Amino acid sequence: MCDWVDESTLIAFLQMGTAASPGMRVGIRPNVLWPQGLAGNCSVSESMCAAAQSVYVDTDFPCDVATTNERELCMAPTALVQAPAVISSCPGTSVDLDGSRSSGAAARPLYR
Repeated sequence: MCDWVDESTLIAFLQMGTAASPGMRVGIRPNVLWPQGLAGNCSVSESMCAAAQSVYVDTDFPCDVATTNERELCMAPTALVQAPAVISSCPGTSVDLDGSRSSGAAARPLYR
């Protein structure tokens, strides 16, 4: 699923179950991407359609900040678990885990 954010920025959303990960190569095929609102087609020489391109996602993405010379590493998640040693002797008893007091989720907050 993708959407134009402005006249020159396209954002592509990945599904939750994607195998995408830092260190992978991301690319576009030739003549399948063009500026928003472009009238015409990719078969003419000056079509403004994108050529084939690819980049590697940095292994420290999304934690490293490209505008600095230092390499900022992702923090390892830290979970704080507080619970009694025994919850119930009844079969089928459920447990609700809440990660709101935990930290280190890098680009996304930890959720309940």
